[in-house]
Amino acid sequence: MTRVSIFMSMISIISTLTACSTNFPALTPTIDTNPIVTISPPTEDQVEPTIMPFAGTPMSFEYLQMVLPPTLTSGGRGSKVPHSQGAGIPPWEISPEHMQFDLDDYILQNIWLQPQIFVYPAEEYAMLQPTIAENITHLHEVLDNPNKPLTNDVLPTYLVNATQLFTSNIKIIPFRTGLGIRLLTQIAQDFVAINNHDLIYFFSGLTNDGKYYVVAILPINAPGLPENYQSGEFPDPNDTSNVENALQEYYSNITLLLNNTQADSFTPNINLLDTLINSINIVE
Repeated sequence: MTRVSIFMSMISIISTLTACSTNFPALTPTIDTNPIVTISPPTEDQVEPTIMPFAGTPMSFEYLQMVLPPTLTSGGRGSKVPHSQGAGIPPWEISPEHMQFDLDDYILQNIWLQPQIFVYPAEEYAMLQPTIAENITHLHEVLDNPNKPLTNDVLPTYLVNATQLFTSNIKIIPFRTGLGIRLLTQIAQDFVAINNHDLIYFFSGLTNDGKYYVVAILPINAPGLPENYQSGEFPDPNDTSNVENALQEYYSNITLLLNNTQADSFTPNINLLDTLINSINIVE
């Protein structure tokens, strides 16, 4: 964190870290997003409880249903996570009781963040976490107006004790009972190289009735990225003469690279992850 504090005042591509943690400043660079994709809100015909039209293995846990593509994972396990709040609980881990679904034998191994899907009671979560309240407000805006441009100020933020270094491949994705935004990003506490060990597909969505907040963390690899943050070329943060321009150029080039990468060149195919999200159904 020493380098972050040294260069915070120099880097215009950084905004203040959200209230999830007071320990780490934000590092989110300003980026050029891909062309906006607009999708009409799901109609009543699109949100029927059945999920059989999707190819794969139907899975369910309580009121969460989805279909797992066979080439992505061998299956999954649902669990109920109890309410977490009080002394000793890190601020970013404060949450209401919610559901967690872990994907087994995911196509990518030896990765940092594990493939998981979460379903939270939206109102309760928003009351506990200002960051989530902001995410939900923006998602309501998208639900109400799918033609709204997906500018940086409406993009969802992953609640963790770090921040998103960049965002790319931004797209509105419907699921059977709601709508959300997916993007590719990397979470870190310092300026590091974007790499295949840490790159994730991040989805944040809201059910049509506003009752549930859905999050998906799905690791993804892209051609042309180094294996980990320690390999590959990256600007020297100790070069104070050019660090601002170098970092901005680096993250902008990464954004452009990933925005221009074909869907089937990602591992897994990014369209396959979209299909998994499409199949999510919240039925009580």
